[in-house]
Amino acid sequence: MMRTDRLLSALIFGLVAQAEGMVQFTFPVTGLQEVPPNQCGLAGTGDLILAGQRLSGFIRFPYDGFPWSARASIRGPAGIGKTGPIIFDLGPVGGSVPYPPWDPGSCFWYVDLVLTTEQVAQISSGLWYVEATSNESPNGFVRGQILPSTPVITRQPVGGDVIIGYSLTLTADIIGSPTPSLQWQCNGSNILNATSTNYTLQATSTNETGVYALAAWNSYGTNVSNGAYVKVWPAGSVLLRGWLYSNGAFVFQQSDVSSDNYVVQAATNVAATNWLSLQTNQAPFVFTDTLATNYPLRFYRTLLLRP
Repeated sequence: MMRTDRLLSALIFGLVAQAEGMVQFTFPVTGLQEVPPNQCGLAGTGDLILAGQRLSGFIRFPYDGFPWSARASIRGPAGIGKTGPIIFDLGPVGGSVPYPPWDPGSCFWYVDLVLTTEQVAQISSGLWYVEATSNESPNGFVRGQILPSTPVITRQPVGGDVIIGYSLTLTADIIGSPTPSLQWQCNGSNILNATSTNYTLQATSTNETGVYALAAWNSYGTNVSNGAYVKVWPAGSVLLRGWLYSNGAFVFQQSDVSSDNYVVQAATNVAATNWLSLQTNQAPFVFTDTLATNYPLRFYRTLLLRP
């Protein structure tokens, strides 16, 4: 019998075939990418099918990895480092259901639940996960996120501005089982070799300005992210961005591929004629004003210093 603290490092995963008219769920195969994160170790399987509002199936683990006192529950919502409240208590290992004849060496839970309409929407969005604990290791657990079959976009890409010669990275997060295929698009056209959750635009032309989106698909369906507008500016353009006020300081970034020198100036009136020069920097640079709290209003500008 394996030590019960191995429960701390177990990983649920599974893959099931879809029956007509049903939506299915499974567990991820990489522990560190689970939500919440899980230490990767022993492997188990979970076959769950959602037909209408009924969620049913088996969750199985190798017998030597889990003590008989183990209990399982379905929790949610999922979040990195976050333990959601119990939605359904699946009870102790086995229950009254006999071992499947093809899997005599495992301990398992049988799932047969009727969900509300709201719960169907939650589980279809990948917000739920399975957690197992035991009397021997009450703080030990195995977690597996319940994944929808049709791809679901859990983080939408965000656009921005970029100058020719600079780069901008777009990111989206996708869940689904089987693992979805991915394709970034610009204005509806596929981008060559852009087939991961991240796409870095190495800006070379203002013609690359447009709406970028990530398409995801598998054998059960297709989903496309929200469009993210990206503006590509000509080389030599100056962009002030990244505005941030934190801990009593005001911070912004200036982007300029020319490496020219700029003076940062400030005034308490945008129409002032007596702007105060604060600092001279070679672009690109990050400027921090630690005296910002001394003024009820303060405006900033940068001026190119000609040789």
